[in-house]
Amino acid sequence: MQIVPEQRHWTSDGPIYSPVIVYLRDRFAVINVAEIADDAPNLLGRIPFLAMDWVIDEKNEALIGNPEHGGKWMLEEY
Repeated sequence: MQIVPEQRHWTSDGPIYSPVIVYLRDRFAVINVAEIADDAPNLLGRIPFLAMDWVIDEKNEALIGNPEHGGKWMLEEY
């Protein structure tokens, strides 16, 4: 069984779906998901990482907690 989220908007590459909750380690973010080609790899970009207060340490090729917050997760709520 496949559950297909509701399509809300379209880009030139295809639809953007209703928000999903993305979990990474002990953090989460609510992110819109865009459709990609079946043969393309699944990618998680910089914006979801920032939403979860992760920083990409390019020198060490690692994902670290935001040093500005002592490495701890800071969640903004509006």
